[in-house]
Amino acid sequence: MNNAAARAAGLVAIAFAGLTTGSGITTAGLHQAMTVSAALLVAVASAAGIRTAAVVS
Repeated sequence: MNNAAARAAGLVAIAFAGLTTGSGITTAGLHQAMTVSAALLVAVASAAGIRTAAVVS
């Protein structure tokens, strides 16, 4: 399962890299791709780390 998830995530990352860098590979495009990647990493890490508190009776 982990191998399949890692492969799928890699394919999605490569597909979106072309969208974020633009039509050509430039310094500005790479900076934009790094910014988008960092924002997505923070969003996913935040979503994984936020959990509802357990109800203690």
